[in-house]
Parts: sequence; structure tokens; C-alpha cells
Amino acid sequence: MIRIVRRDTGALLQELDAPGLAGARLAHAVLLYAELPGADLSGADLRGADLCSANLAGACLDHADLRGADLSGSNLRGASLVGARITDGRLLGADLTGATLRNAELSRSSFKLAHAGPPGADFRNARMRRAALDHTSFPASDFSGADLSEGNLRAANLCGANLRGTSLNAATLAESNLSEAMLEFAELTHALLHRTNLTGTDLREACFGQTVIADCPTLALAAALETISHLAPSSIDLTTLARIHGELPAAFLDGIGAGAILRPDLPG
Repeated sequence: MIRIVRRDTGALLQELDAPGLAGARLAHAVLLYAELPGADLSGADLRGADLCSANLAGACLDHADLRGADLSGSNLRGASLVGARITDGRLLGADLTGATLRNAELSRSSFKLAHAGPPGADFRNARMRRAALDHTSFPASDFSGADLSEGNLRAANLCGANLRGTSLNAATLAESNLSEAMLEFAELTHALLHRTNLTGTDLREACFGQTVIADCPTLALAAALETISHLAPSSIDLTTLARIHGELPAAFLDGIGAGAILRPDLPG
């Protein structure tokens, strides 16, 4: 017999006649404030479950079905969610310090105010299309190979994060902190870089095309701008261009389509 209790009052939330929670059927269960540290919930059916403010530190939720579940305010420190399905999930304000979400399905999930302290969180190869990561803090976290297409990363703190090979196609990166982040081979086509902090950002072999750059003077402080691949011209506002064009490599200016404007003497 498995008993799930509230971590604040000890009140009984669920009682299951089973030897463990792995593969448990808990769809739409109300597990608010559940005390589940280190629990093995691998493969569990938690669709639409209410896990707000639950203690899931060190828990195993590998390949669990959490579609539409609410984990807002939950403690997921050191938890493993490898291959978990959390489409349309809510993780508002969740603590993901040391959590592993490798290969997880996180499309359209909301992470607003979620955070991860050192050593960060592991989102490698996660599918996060249209995910909301605005006002989150994931410094030094690993998003390499993840799909963040059309994601909202407004005011996200990704200082020192690993975004190698990450798809940020049509993503909103307005006011986000990408300082010292690694974006080698990242796709930034159609992305919005507005007041984005690019100080020391490694853009080696990144891909631009119809990318919008606005009020972004720290662009001049990014590394390897001359190696960026340009699939199409991009847009840059005149204020930024006037301020830093002398610090930008000619290859980058030509790639975004500004070279001919700044150097009208060039042929064609």
C-alpha cells in the first residue's frame, strides 16, 4: 500500500494498492503539496495532475506522461524527467536545479519564473517548440540540440548556457541575457534580438536569416560574428547600426545586407 501525503500538513492525498508508484495511474489526481522526494514515478500516467508545490526532489519521472500537468512551484531539484511528456504543462516558478529533462517533450509548456541554480538544468535535445521561458533563470544550463523554435525567452537569464546546435527559429529573445553563452551552430533565423545581452556570446557558425536586431549594441561584443551563415538578409535598427557598425566585421555586415548601404562605393 502506497500513501501520498501533503508535505505541509501530512494529510492523505492518495492511497494506492500497489507495491510502488512506477507506472501508476494518477491522471488528473490532485497531488497539491505532495511529499514525494526520491519517488520512482517512471512511466506513471500523470496527465492533467495537480502537482503544484509538490516536493519531487530527486524523484524519477523518466518517460512519465505529464501532458497538461501543473507542476508550478514544485521542487524538482535533482529530479530525472528523461523522455517525459510534458506538452502543455505548467512549471511556473519550479526549482529545476540539477534536474535532467533530456529528450523530454515540452512543447507549449510554460516555465515563467522557473529557475535552476548551479549546476543548472539539463535540457539536451528537448523538444520545446512554443515553450514560454520568459523571466526564467537558467544560467549555465544545457540546451544543446534542443528545439526552442517560436519560444518566448523574453528577459530569460541564460548567462553561460550551452545552446550549441539549438533551434531558436522565430524565438523571442528580447531583453534576455545570453552573455558568455555558447551558440555555435545555433539557428537564429527569424529570431528577435531586442536589447539582448550578447557580451561574450559565442556565435561561431550560427545561422541568421530575417533575424531582427534592435537596440542591441552588445552585438559588437559577441564572438565569431564573421563566421555566421546568412540564409537571407536580416534587419538591424539604424541607431544600433550607427553606434557600432565600425566594430562589426565586414562579412557580418554584408551577410545581413547592410554592407552595400554602409559602403556605397562597393560594386553592385
